[in-house]
Amino acid sequence: PVEYFSRLEEDLDIHLENLSPGLSKKATQRDKEILLLASAGFTQTEIAVKLHISQTSVYRHLQKIRNLLKKGV
Repeated sequence: PVEYFSRLEEDLDIHLENLSPGLSKKATQRDKEILLLASAGFTQTEIAVKLHISQTSVYRHLQKIRNLLKKGV
C-alpha cells in the first residue's frame, strides 16, 4: 500500500506539472493528499473525516488548487 500511494503522488506531481509548470511545487503535501482523495471519488465530508480535519479545511485546500490552476502559476 505505501508503494502504491508513493507512486500515485509521483504521478500526481507529473500531471500537475503538465497542467501548469511549477504547480507541483506550489501545492503542499496536504493539498496533494486531498486532491488524490477527491479524484478517487471521496466527498469533502469523507476526506475531512479520513484526515481528521474540518470540511472547511478540505474546501480551502481544493480552492487553493483551483486558484493555482486558473492563474497558471
